[in-house]
Amino acid sequence: RSRRSASRRARDVAPRTGDFSGSFAQQALLWLVALKLLGLIVVFSTVVQFGFDLPKSLWSKALEWPMAAILAIGLLRYGAAIVPRTRLHVLVAAFVAANVVAAVFAPDTYVALFGLPNRYLGLTYVADMAVFYLGLAVVLRRRSDWLVVTAAVLIGAGVSLAYATVQYLGLDPVRWGRDPQERPFGTVGNPDMFGHFFAVLAAGAAAAALFTGRRARVVAAVVAAAALAMVLVSGTRGALLAEGGALLVLAALWVRAHGLRLSPRLVLGIAGALLVAALGALASPPGQRLLSARVSDRVLLYETTLRAFAARPLFGWGPDGLGVAWPQFRGMHDESVWQQPFLAIDQAHNWLLQTAVTTGAVGFLALSATIAAVSWTLWRSRATPGGPASAVLLASYITYWLGALTSVESVSVSWIPWAVTGAAVALTGTRVAAAAPAVRRLPAAAEALALAGALLVALTGLNAYRANGEIWYATSAYPAGRADEVVARSSAAVALDGGRADYWNYRGLGREQKQQLAAATADFAEATARAPFQSNYWINLARARTTLAVAAGDTNGPAAAAALEVAQRLRASSCLRRDRARARPVRPRRRGGAARPAALDVRSAHRRRPRWRRDEAGGQGRGRACPRGRGRRDTRPRQRHGRARHRPGDPAHAHGLNAMIRPPRIVRSTAVSRIAGGAIERMSRERTTRSASLPSVMLPLRSSSYEAKAGSIV
Repeated sequence: RSRRSASRRARDVAPRTGDFSGSFAQQALLWLVALKLLGLIVVFSTVVQFGFDLPKSLWSKALEWPMAAILAIGLLRYGAAIVPRTRLHVLVAAFVAANVVAAVFAPDTYVALFGLPNRYLGLTYVADMAVFYLGLAVVLRRRSDWLVVTAAVLIGAGVSLAYATVQYLGLDPVRWGRDPQERPFGTVGNPDMFGHFFAVLAAGAAAAALFTGRRARVVAAVVAAAALAMVLVSGTRGALLAEGGALLVLAALWVRAHGLRLSPRLVLGIAGALLVAALGALASPPGQRLLSARVSDRVLLYETTLRAFAARPLFGWGPDGLGVAWPQFRGMHDESVWQQPFLAIDQAHNWLLQTAVTTGAVGFLALSATIAAVSWTLWRSRATPGGPASAVLLASYITYWLGALTSVESVSVSWIPWAVTGAAVALTGTRVAAAAPAVRRLPAAAEALALAGALLVALTGLNAYRANGEIWYATSAYPAGRADEVVARSSAAVALDGGRADYWNYRGLGREQKQQLAAATADFAEATARAPFQSNYWINLARARTTLAVAAGDTNGPAAAAALEVAQRLRASSCLRRDRARARPVRPRRRGGAARPAALDVRSAHRRRPRWRRDEAGGQGRGRACPRGRGRRDTRPRQRHGRARHRPGDPAHAHGLNAMIRPPRIVRSTAVSRIAGGAIERMSRERTTRSASLPSVMLPLRSSSYEAKAGSIV
């Protein structure tokens, strides 16, 4: 017994670096990584508000905890030598640290931690990707390991391709918020991100077809052709530009692999091939979209993002924080360019600007250094036995960042650079088998307890999924006027995940439908407290407070005026910078012996000659000058709205208020205000009670403009 105990102790403290390959920990981690990759591509849901980003995010984070537990057990059992040694770890750690610091100094901590409700790209996502990166670096050790991971990606791509084909043929059984037949989006959720993903896949498969053996070349060529077809079908302009850059990378790799010199004939041949490919690409659907593209919207988007970066240049606005900064820096007439009256931008459509505005100069430098180091490491490793794999990784990596110059961050595709970086570390890092310290293995009970705890923590994401499902039903019941269902569903969502402002906003809308004005006002106040950057919530709060005050006979209404002022600052557009609108209550006037309640008397102020001055509506120091006479023309809907007889709850009153807020070029506010005033006059003469309908100013920001939404199954 003593000899057995001694041998057991010796086995427990012996170095185990060489035994990690093929161990239970390594195999379990490998399959978790493969499942994570597969889910990030194919998982989506038709019964939640955000049917793509949320399920993918929850799937990824659910597997994060078991992966972290197995990594910790592996480090304790086999030592730190299971992690390949490379300087890339320092750069990745620097980028993660930059995100942590940006989250600490972010103006909205909740968004910095968990991301916007339609993105989920906060600090928790960065931590999830860091674990994913480390898991790939540790687990990819043998050829079979690489085959498992590659198979997971190909299976996921095949499922997404098949579903996109069904959509393209018009056979999709799910009703989405956009027509998928025109531009399919597969299991990714957006045509642009769908094209971005398949552009990366096409570049990697083309590199495999060029530099691998004969058997693999046929499969790789088929995958590349199918992926390129999906890029063309999706009509994604950024993916088309990325493929052009991928051709240059592949040409450079080909020249280096064959030891060719850049003779004039070779240069002319490559240039001719690229020209033919470019002409063919321009004739494709994305090429036609590229030729007909407007650049004014992107110019305004980039200008606003740069202004936000200049306000917080060091650490930025926090992960996923552009949506928080956007209302403060939006420019004049932005709505007329995008043709969206309630405009909320949360992505810069450029990874350079997005990184700078969210993590500041610190994060931008860390990410830029990481990209350069990974690219150089993969380029230099072409001379090693892992040359074909490094060529595939390099082509995929460069294509992703080229596509990201015009695309957005998303859970559906933003995992790609983390995966490539982890694979590059596994491929090029140094493994020292004899340098592992002697570490005592944990008892089996402790390991089982750690895994069980990780699984329990992973299940906590179900609350967020259930809450989003409840609010999805509320969004369907709200336009139909089923107020009881709206309140019940949104109350359940608030109980499950009370941190999301939209859930409080929907409950307020439902209670407003039920004429529970005090409770609705409290819910709108909670929504504005959780998302003060969202103008819709302030508009709802101003309307609810005004209606509540008038119903109680209080026509002073300072709370409503304050909420409306905040909404106007967030929705500032057109010439409201110089011709400010002041909301102040008026006394009730009588007609025919009956008191007529008046909600707001909005009058214009500061009618001065155009000049450069401080932006009073946005609170920023950028100058804006209106054309001569524009300010006087813009005052008409405000004056007419102030003279009109307002009845709280009437659609005409809401439309008049909406005309006051919106710029005249979008909704022709003068005509709308005139119609609103006439409708109010007629309603006041009739003296009849009508149920309030749902004016446009009541509508919350219900969904992301970048993600397709599920309707119902036919």
